[in-house]
Amino acid sequence: MKTENLNPGWGGVLRGLMFMRIRELVTASTITRMAILFGVVFGLTLFIGAKTNGKAFWPVASNFFALGFVPFYCIVKGAESMRTELRDGTIEYLWTRPTRKARLFLGFYLSSLASALLVTFTCVVAIVATGLIVGEIESLAQAAVYGLGCGALAISFCALSMTIGSFTSKYIVMGIVYHAFVERVVSQLPTSVRHFSILGNIKPYFESLQDPSSSAGYVASLQPAINIGLIAAVALAIGGLAFTWKNYAFGSDK
Repeated sequence: MKTENLNPGWGGVLRGLMFMRIRELVTASTITRMAILFGVVFGLTLFIGAKTNGKAFWPVASNFFALGFVPFYCIVKGAESMRTELRDGTIEYLWTRPTRKARLFLGFYLSSLASALLVTFTCVVAIVATGLIVGEIESLAQAAVYGLGCGALAISFCALSMTIGSFTSKYIVMGIVYHAFVERVVSQLPTSVRHFSILGNIKPYFESLQDPSSSAGYVASLQPAINIGLIAAVALAIGGLAFTWKNYAFGSDK
């Protein structure tokens, strides 16, 4: 038997891990949880928006959800799938197959990202629906720009979570520390150093959405997207190398 037949390519590994994750996401329990999440977010944002005549909509949509909840959720949950497989030892079968470890790392990232995007966009749809009702979102184009920003945050913070998770099982604690003391602090610096922070790049993006007439220039700029993409790519490269070279103790939190 030829060796290459035993060695699944990138597509085989990624399809396998994604299939398992998608199968989990389309269960009745997951759909029910997402429906409840949609109802809760829609109800709360509509109540707050109506109570304040729309004045509190963007602070909630941008500052609380996009810049607060999404980064925190993704950096806490992004590496969960990979670390759970390592802790339970179920990754050992995949680890001993003739496939490159980088493929497994990327597969775990994409499967975790699928879960994070499901939660993120369930909330985004609820928030956008509220924005259209209270008149703070004036067009579907503005809604799409808001959704793209939230998606970019999920993609990048899941990448950071995977990187932290490849080094330590304490990825939740370290992720929270990184989010609170690195991202938050660096994004507030009045120099170009803030561009090394995901939040520092994307915060003006969400601020511009509050005034559609002045947002075209910033939204059209590719530089923030390039910066965020580079941060995520570097994080994934570092995490992939660590995952490939490190010796993990299967069935433990080491």
